[in-house]
Amino acid sequence: MIISRKHRFAFIHIPKCAGSSVREPLQPLDDCPEPFYGVHDHPELGSIDRGHLLLSVLRQYFPTEFELLQAYQSFAVLRNPSERFPSSMSQHLMMNGDKPIEDLAAPELYPRIDAVVAALESKPADFLPLELTHFHQQRRYVYVGGEQVIKNLYRTDDMAALRRDIATILPVTVPGARRKNGALFYKDTLDGKLAGMVTPTAARYFRDVIPARVVAWVKRSMYVTRDQRWSDVFNSPDVQKFVLSYYKEDFDLYESLAGARP
Repeated sequence: MIISRKHRFAFIHIPKCAGSSVREPLQPLDDCPEPFYGVHDHPELGSIDRGHLLLSVLRQYFPTEFELLQAYQSFAVLRNPSERFPSSMSQHLMMNGDKPIEDLAAPELYPRIDAVVAALESKPADFLPLELTHFHQQRRYVYVGGEQVIKNLYRTDDMAALRRDIATILPVTVPGARRKNGALFYKDTLDGKLAGMVTPTAARYFRDVIPARVVAWVKRSMYVTRDQRWSDVFNSPDVQKFVLSYYKEDFDLYESLAGARP
């Protein structure tokens, strides 16, 4: 989260919604005495990610900053929940799992998703533990007590409008967001194991002697995006049923923003 008293501006960083590409150029304008970024220990809440605090938490435990959000021009980016959940799962496994998602075959991913779903369904949605931060519902970063606190909302496919509007009030340029799901993964774990057996010297040799078009073809054959590799898992009926139910209000909010700006 970025709060600039000088410019009367705030940016709410909703996890897994292209927020890093917006937050980073705004960071120098943050003039809060204690910046809201990183993991910190709170005397009542325990370990919290201060960069991704829900409005209900801000209102109760950080009332000064919450009042600033109410008074300032505030901005947030939202993402299609169907795209956000796989990204959240990937981040969760990288930070808390026994294996990153790229090392998992589809049958190994199912039980890990089931464990996350069970945890989310068993805990209050207004304050998930630190390891589940990236699964918080987006609406809870925008509304509290039925009141819309964050005034300016943008979809991840409307970043040009966000950059344009921020440029009218701040002396910074927000770059284009990194392409969502841009990371490439091996099509399966066997490809990854085989690639891992190739030494750096051999890899350089192949690059030198094999035509570029052949190298490009090999890459297309071996690499896919996350959504392509694990599409059967995240599009399975049980996972989709959970996403559509747990994030129903997020879907409604996201769809309400369609075509909201020229």
